[in-house]
Amino acid sequence: MLLSRDINYISRPVVTAFYFLIATAAFSFLGRSLLLARRDLLRPGIFLIPGLVCGLGVVVYVSFPLLFSPPTTLILQNPDMFFLPFNLGYLVQQTLVLLLVAALARAGLSLRGVCLVCCILFGAPHLYLLHRNGIVLGGYFLVFSLLAGLVFPYAITRYRLGLAYTFSLHLSFYVFTGVVCWLWPSVL
Repeated sequence: MLLSRDINYISRPVVTAFYFLIATAAFSFLGRSLLLARRDLLRPGIFLIPGLVCGLGVVVYVSFPLLFSPPTTLILQNPDMFFLPFNLGYLVQQTLVLLLVAALARAGLSLRGVCLVCCILFGAPHLYLLHRNGIVLGGYFLVFSLLAGLVFPYAITRYRLGLAYTFSLHLSFYVFTGVVCWLWPSVL
């Protein structure tokens, strides 16, 4: 919806950040019973790994535009994609993933069942990218969305700081993608 109105972190960063903060608060409120069941989310350690990944992301964001030319051709071919994305939308997505995994597990689905549902829900929207962005770029995002469907439920259900790990993995993926796009844009 925001992209269709040309609202993103480049054109309207404050509006976009505010939207994602409100959405995260709303989803957290609606799923509070599921979140309260995971009291380990409130431990101070939950911020360490994401904080380090965010710090790495900031270093990349500040240094790459100063050191390298932007991947102009890649950006022009894919104007709705951001190749150094760093936004609060990942927090919303990870909160939704946590709520989904918790709800499916509470409903009695096995870990395999939760992973299967997540693979379908994460992979299906990325199928369109194959058509729109081609096999290489579309396939890149599709493969990693399917891997996330396997890894995120496992990390969330098996590790005390699973949310921190999944958020860090998600953000690391986008920082890594940005680095690849800036350094080797012809690859994608």
